[in-house]
Amino acid sequence: MKKVYYYTINLLLFIFLLTDFAFPQHILRKEIPAPQNVDLFRLQNCNNHGFLLIFPTPNFINENYQVWKFYQIDTAFNERVNKKVHIPAGLDLQVTNQNRNQTTLVFKQKKQSSHNFIIVKWDNLNGSYDTLSFTGPKKSKPYKLISNEDTGIILTENSNHYNHILYYDFKNREIKKYNISIRDINLCVPDIILNPEDNTYTAIVQEFNGKRWYSNHLIEFNPTSDFKEVQFISEPLNRLNFPLNMKLHKLPNQTYCISGLYGDVRARHRTAKKIKSLKADGVYFFKINNEKQNSRFYSFKQRKSKKKNKHFKQKSINHILNHSYIKNNHLFLFTESYYPQYKTITRMDYDYFGRLQPRTENIFEGYRFIQGNKFTFDTNGQLEYVAKIDLYNILNQELYSHICHYESPEDETMAYMHESSIASCIYNKGEAIFPIAYDPLQTGNKGDIITNQEKLKIENWYENNFLVYGYQNIQNETNSASRLVFFVSKVELK
Repeated sequence: MKKVYYYTINLLLFIFLLTDFAFPQHILRKEIPAPQNVDLFRLQNCNNHGFLLIFPTPNFINENYQVWKFYQIDTAFNERVNKKVHIPAGLDLQVTNQNRNQTTLVFKQKKQSSHNFIIVKWDNLNGSYDTLSFTGPKKSKPYKLISNEDTGIILTENSNHYNHILYYDFKNREIKKYNISIRDINLCVPDIILNPEDNTYTAIVQEFNGKRWYSNHLIEFNPTSDFKEVQFISEPLNRLNFPLNMKLHKLPNQTYCISGLYGDVRARHRTAKKIKSLKADGVYFFKINNEKQNSRFYSFKQRKSKKKNKHFKQKSINHILNHSYIKNNHLFLFTESYYPQYKTITRMDYDYFGRLQPRTENIFEGYRFIQGNKFTFDTNGQLEYVAKIDLYNILNQELYSHICHYESPEDETMAYMHESSIASCIYNKGEAIFPIAYDPLQTGNKGDIITNQEKLKIENWYENNFLVYGYQNIQNETNSASRLVFFVSKVELK
């Protein structure tokens, strides 16, 4: 049985469809008419509080502020809050953070102006919000946000990937820029975490000085004090096994672990910008406990030898870090493998003397993703198992992650969007129990055919429920009507 509800808000038609299907279950779906060739809508996951749907409108206030619409939708896909938020013209959403009952969003303007940053603090319980605008560092872009009720940290980076730490306080209406300086040289902050027990922050700091690499440091600070070095990280600094990125996690008893991808930086300029563009050779686990430090490295080459996929024979295979987290005394690290895909075209062109000559060139088509991996470590860095899922028909112009993950007491599931279907596989300690299953996305209208889709994403929502969203071109063979929509679907994996 279907129930269809219509909401008309600012000429946007919200279509609400209630359906019930087999595994996975498509429970709810919303469709919004979308403009051509414009990525207009932003979706912010609020976990069990639902999600925020955010987009700019063509309305302006005194030409200085643009009206943005904020819709808060609950887990039953009912609209709870509908508000207009005035954002300075020219700003766009950059980073977000979900912290308990609060969602924080940072908007940034490309050009320097009197207020090129604005923070929106949204209360998920009652839909109220507060804003704080300020002028941030020139030519910098926010890439990480950590919120803690009225305060938080924004990490920004410039074109060379060097960083600034900005501390904000809504209660006192202030912004504080931390000047990280160990030897007055360029610094990079790969990751930072909040210590909720005392509201302090711990960060990894890397020192750069031109072509020379100095060291890594673990520092601790709070809003009322300067930086305090917790630990000097003596390894991993081997140029053969060099950390390309770092994810910081805190373990019990003042123990920290750092994980990520490593690569070979021999005979290369070791700058922050160059490091981030290098090819990854494997994953690593680095543990710090007072004066004791130990590291473990696991090469992709050892694992690729068992892989039959022909793409792994290519030298251009690279990897991106999806995410990592600590649970039940284990570290889970997710990566995805890809390679740049080109097509060769030949065309006839005239040379200097007016003669027709064939000219061949390679055209970049995008990044072809081929495999997702979940690495499971114990707290000593011992690799227990790896779960792998093959990725098919994923070609993107940008690098971003695709796989999502859900754990149940009996097994675990990894899933991703495959064309207009959800591809999922169930595992037990890294071994696939069943082959990959493909379940088509349902539109809810009889005769609908999905002719094209872009920017499809699937992400964990709450418990075993997932959000699937993106843009779809849909043709209806019954009435020959076509539509371009931004859709959101709730999917339950069982």
